[in-house]
Amino acid sequence: MEILAQVMRSTPRAVLWLLRGKDPSTGPRLLLEFAARGIAPQRLVFAHRVGKRSHMGRLLAADLMLDSSDGYGAHSTAADALAAGVPFVTWQGG
Repeated sequence: MEILAQVMRSTPRAVLWLLRGKDPSTGPRLLLEFAARGIAPQRLVFAHRVGKRSHMGRLLAADLMLDSSDGYGAHSTAADALAAGVPFVTWQGG
């Protein structure tokens, strides 16, 4: 999380777009964690799951996709982003 916060601090106009999870406590916890690292809550956007066509359409609003971690890669989400022409940054594996 600290790496994502560093990226956010270095790009003050950026927002982090996250998929809204099934656990309703995740969003508030993430907002608190990022706030503790100096990131305003309005810079985190939680998106609902949508169908494939809507998902591909909203990817057009993205400037960059960041892989979440080296423990679990983006898989088909990365393929979707690349298919939509969104640059993708990932981690070097071990």
